[in-house]
Amino acid sequence: MNRRGQALVEFVLILPVFLLILFTIVDFGNFLAKKNQLETESTDIVLLLRNGKSAEEVAKSYSKIKIEESVFEEKYNKIKISENITLINPLLYKILGNPCIVEVERIVPRDE
Repeated sequence: MNRRGQALVEFVLILPVFLLILFTIVDFGNFLAKKNQLETESTDIVLLLRNGKSAEEVAKSYSKIKIEESVFEEKYNKIKISENITLINPLLYKILGNPCIVEVERIVPRDE
């Protein structure tokens, strides 16, 4: 009986599953890292917006980030910050879409 051939067949059967699990872990790590980065940058962006700069002016400083500002319940401003990330796992393409959009929202009181 040839053990090397059996080990090779088992390896070939397990490798795609292992790679999908590995790529999924990497994609979720990238997603969480980007979300954390946007959370950190949102503090600076909110301060710039509260100091009188427009969303378009702030967006020029952050080239990859999309910034939207809207009114929320008349007393608050809702600031949505989003960025696209590219996934490497083909199965996650079907679920999340590619590129995947990472969003952070902040609600701050309006200056009256």
